[in-house]
Amino acid sequence: LLFTADRIDHNVNDEDGINMHVDKGNTVICDRYYYSTLAYQGVDVGMEWLRSLNLDCEDIRKPDMCIFLDLAPEKSMERIYANRSADQIEIYETQDYLTSIRKRFYNCLESLKDSENIVVINADGTIDEVAEKIEKAVMSLY
Repeated sequence: LLFTADRIDHNVNDEDGINMHVDKGNTVICDRYYYSTLAYQGVDVGMEWLRSLNLDCEDIRKPDMCIFLDLAPEKSMERIYANRSADQIEIYETQDYLTSIRKRFYNCLESLKDSENIVVINADGTIDEVAEKIEKAVMSLY
């Protein structure tokens, strides 16, 4: 419930909410949204309840596009270990956990594919290569 309450505030807050920025003509980019809630919390508290809280709430804006940057868990672990020391690795950053979360994200995205604009981008490339794929996807909105 707290994640949903926070998401509602991020949408409707008069000072810096998503709706205010969109109404001003600004583009808003969110890293993580209700897709993350469905993938991470859906197993523990029930997917249908979470879907209803987030997808049926009139105060939670549906994005124009969801871009899911997909990377194989093995590759994710390579990147994590290449950029951090062992004491900086989080407890949830294991290949098994990343595999589980990736599967949950795919289940979530599959269940929404007919009602939302979801683009899956293979993130196994250089920053420039992935950025080019993202730009191509975003430009399809215009």
